[in-house]
Order: sequence, then structure tokens, then C-alpha cells
Amino acid sequence: MTRSKRFLLSVLVTVLGCDRTPAPLPDTAPVGDAIPQVTALGTRVPIPPGADTLVHRVAVRADSIPHDGSPGHARSRIVFADSASLEVPVRHATLLATLPAAQGADWLLVAGTECSECDAPEVVWVFRGVPGSLSSRGVGFAFPGAHTEAGIDETPYFRSRLFLGVCTADTSRTAVWFEETLQPDSARQHLVRILRSAPRLSDTTFAWSDAFETAVLSRVRSGSCREVPSRDQAIL
Repeated sequence: MTRSKRFLLSVLVTVLGCDRTPAPLPDTAPVGDAIPQVTALGTRVPIPPGADTLVHRVAVRADSIPHDGSPGHARSRIVFADSASLEVPVRHATLLATLPAAQGADWLLVAGTECSECDAPEVVWVFRGVPGSLSSRGVGFAFPGAHTEAGIDETPYFRSRLFLGVCTADTSRTAVWFEETLQPDSARQHLVRILRSAPRLSDTTFAWSDAFETAVLSRVRSGSCREVPSRDQAIL
């Protein structure tokens, strides 16, 4: 198994089978062969039975639920301003950001691991901001930082940076990753990934460019966008 495949499996990026279609080029994105691809994600994010996605609630924090003694226990509670909550199968959850939906409940970006007392990596999960209880996690993305193979090689096979807020020219709140993946031929692939919530939840990827990164970093300096502190992880 190649290192890049190992990473994709480890973070459970469950976008296989989603509709992938060419997208208009984002502002300052490269042209030519680097045609952006868009993956629709809305149907891949689990929703509690009977949940009303048309009701908007403000998520205020994430609390870990005490370990119940069962192997691999992983439960956390996302608490809303009206005291309602959403239980998710994630350990040590941190509420990173909310992405406003076109209508109704926001999309929540929650960092955490899929089990307790295990070697699973920290991942950024996407949930819909509705009360209830979930047994599945759905879509996950890389937590920023360098990934190495534990006990095998200290050379990172993947590294990323994550930015949240109004980070692109379209003025909507997004999540932007800069990703670098070591390929089997030792070359490194550099990509930009943008998670948008309107008009629908979607994941857009295209080739990295210095111009696009410069534009994002300028918005960090202006205060409209912020970078999530990275954390290096040794992945088994």
C-alpha cells in the first residue's frame, strides 16, 4: 500500500461514489490542465432520525462524554445555544467552525478521533447542526500538520495547513486546506481543497498556486480568515 493510500484510508474520507463534476475556476486558481473538481457531500453527512434540518441553531461548544468502559468508546456532545445537543461518535471533540447552510441548520467542523485508547489520527469531521444522536461519522478530512509512518520513516508522507473563515474572494465562510502528498515516485503533489456550504455542501480540489496561497494569507493578515494550529501525527 502506498503512503498516500494509507493516509486516505486512515482518515476515512468517505467521498467515494459522490458526484464529481468540473467546476468553475475559483478566483486566482490555476488554469490549463488543473481543472477543479467538485464533490457534493451533503448526502454523505449522517443526520439523526427525525431531525429538522430547517431549524437553525447556534453551536457553542463540544464536550467529551465520559468513557463508559467499552473498548474504543468515542462519544462527544455538541451543545447548542438553546441547550439542545448532538451526540457524535468522536472522542476529544473540538468545535472548530460552523459553515452556514443556504437555509436551516449549519454545517459543523469538529476535530477529534474515532476511538479512545487507540492509534487513530485526529480528523476534521463534518456534521449537520441538529439535535439528536449519531452512530456514524460520515465525511472526514485531514487535521492540519505533518503525517509520518510511526516507527518506520520520519519523512512526512502528507502535510497540510487549514484556514477557516472568509478566506477566498467570494466572501462566504469556507474551510481551505493546502495539502502536500508524497507520491510513489517520490514527487510531491500540491493541492488546494475548499469546503463550501452554499449553495450546497461541496468539496472542491485544484492544483496549488502561489497566487492563491498569497491571497488566502492576505486575508489572514486582514483578520477575515484564521489558520488552525497544526499538529504533527505519527500514523500506524
